[in-house]
Amino acid sequence: ESTSETTQLKMVERKLVDIFSKNDVTFINSYYKAYPSKIQRPAIPLLVGSLPENEHVSIAESSLIMEYLMEEMELKTGSKSSLEPSSAFAKSQVGIFVHAVNREIFPCINSILNSSNLERLEKAVDRLMEALGCIETMLKRSQMEIDDSSTNKYFLGSNFSLAEAKAAPCFQRLLLVVPKLRPELASVKSLRPFGGKDTTILFEMVKTRFPATAKWLSAVLERPSVQTNFHAQDITEVLSRARVNKFDMPALNEDQVFTNTKSKMEGLLLSRKVQ
Repeated sequence: ESTSETTQLKMVERKLVDIFSKNDVTFINSYYKAYPSKIQRPAIPLLVGSLPENEHVSIAESSLIMEYLMEEMELKTGSKSSLEPSSAFAKSQVGIFVHAVNREIFPCINSILNSSNLERLEKAVDRLMEALGCIETMLKRSQMEIDDSSTNKYFLGSNFSLAEAKAAPCFQRLLLVVPKLRPELASVKSLRPFGGKDTTILFEMVKTRFPATAKWLSAVLERPSVQTNFHAQDITEVLSRARVNKFDMPALNEDQVFTNTKSKMEGLLLSRKVQ
């Protein structure tokens, strides 16, 4: 991954790596320097470089990299990043919101991709509904705490903050990548509610069942910075190699399996209600 030229790092370069390859010794060693767990496959993004004192740095995890770069920017410019919450309370609310996204939504993505049959996929969808209900409640509460609701595009109101910067990639995976890897969740409909993009039944479900989340996502996913920094094709390729299970289905031909499963999942998603 790349750094920004505003940091103290001497060399600035974006490099694509194959996280499944055991031949990229430099990448593997740099990752284990940042996170020396031998039970976890080296992952991206990874920030590596040298400080002016010739100290080699390796930082793993996107949230930590983001915070590091923000602090470097603040040291260089002398001003606070616009992404950072303005108060200690707001910072705590952003922290718990991001925690909820990581704890609630990310596991649902993994469960959906790892489902090996329709029954398990149905359970994963049920859990996703519960998770989205949690996010919906938090977003509604954030709206009530802001005096002028008309400016409440984002979690903290009118300002795009760390809440969106850290949470957006998770929802982009859910809404843009998962349907490509799980065609059972795809829809022939094109509602285009977010950024003029062709959508899936997941989009329709969010818009129908979770209006506060849909409003927030519309604002977040329409931002050019959010769109250009998410590489859906690359992530789809990585996840297809890492996690996606094919369904264990009866002896039907492939077209029958796809049609039957897709039809069932469309009905399943649209019938789910938030308690």
